[in-house]
Amino acid sequence: MPEVNTSMDLGLTPSEEMVMLEQKYDFLKMIGEGATGKVYLVNHKEGVNTFQMACKIIHTQHAPKEIVAKFLPRELDILQKLEHPNIIHIYCIFKGVHGDKFLIFMRVAELGDLLDYVLGNGEVPEMVMKCWTFQLVLALEYLHTLEIAHRDLKCENILITKNYNIKLADFGFSRFMVDKNGKKGLSSTFCGSLPYSAPEILRARPYDAKGSDIWALGVVIYVGLNKSMPFPDLPPKRLYKLQKKKSFKFRIKVLPHLTQDCFDFVYALLEPDCKKRPKIEDIIQHPWFIENGERLKRSENEERAYEYAKRNKKTFWTQMVTEDIVIEDLPVTTLAVTESSQNDFMVKKPHQSTLNALRNASYFGRRVVPSPTVSVDNKESEKGEKPQTNETVAVIEE
Repeated sequence: MPEVNTSMDLGLTPSEEMVMLEQKYDFLKMIGEGATGKVYLVNHKEGVNTFQMACKIIHTQHAPKEIVAKFLPRELDILQKLEHPNIIHIYCIFKGVHGDKFLIFMRVAELGDLLDYVLGNGEVPEMVMKCWTFQLVLALEYLHTLEIAHRDLKCENILITKNYNIKLADFGFSRFMVDKNGKKGLSSTFCGSLPYSAPEILRARPYDAKGSDIWALGVVIYVGLNKSMPFPDLPPKRLYKLQKKKSFKFRIKVLPHLTQDCFDFVYALLEPDCKKRPKIEDIIQHPWFIENGERLKRSENEERAYEYAKRNKKTFWTQMVTEDIVIEDLPVTTLAVTESSQNDFMVKKPHQSTLNALRNASYFGRRVVPSPTVSVDNKESEKGEKPQTNETVAVIEE
């Protein structure tokens, strides 16, 4: 039988630990930590097979009140609805009966996040970055078709699997951009990370959150190609002025290795005028995604997910979490466990497709690029800003 690692303080009660043991979840080590919780590597045994996954534990009493009251219900609601090859797959969600903790079990990304990859391996070759970008674009296309904005797109939230596929993660700030009648609106919450924030966010006025996702995507691609940020680490007001002037350049050492289509693509996404910035449907048609005379296409599973989103988006809107919902109202079902522990834990049990996913190591994914051979380069040969992780977004008036 698995054992709960006593060297780690998971913040679980003895009976909650018993549930983990009965369900054969073996916590191995902590592999990450964010604003709302810690992430652990976990083995899950099903029959004679053992599957590895990640588990994010959120303790609501330790999180900011606004996160618990506003953002966490949205995140859990959206996570249970999404199913796309390039979005991290959620296997199941455990919930404390008193709403004091959530355990989100998800697919593990063996190679970590994009920021760690770039810092450890250097600039990503254009061909690899193109494949990863296309996967990200298809993930955003799926979300935007459902009228969902991610609102925290950054290198740390882009995970890489052992087969070098990309998975978009962390939907803590995501939200629907329509009401239940399909009426579109603007976002008035200024969230995310400052280095990835679009100019319209820094103006402290309502903004099109889907458009700001596009800007953040441009920053992500720039970081991958350059191993630096497009703009220096500056206070919001000075950063805003540089963004408006489009004052960024590619590093000298990478220029000979990039095509004109690649330059054009990044410059288009980092358009400071949100009205001129391309939408996701325009981005997919960009010449950069033409390889050997043929345009990159969705895989069968990517196409299936996209078509499903188009057909069922209205259903998503009518079932979405409303602004005033509380965590206790989120739908979960009771899992049959021992009498001693049943009163402490409730769980959203995975459906059969999830169990099938656990058995299939590749799940939706397919290997789209060879394992990149990139020389390690931890030195800056030119003046440039290293990728950063700034979680505070200040706002300014234009």
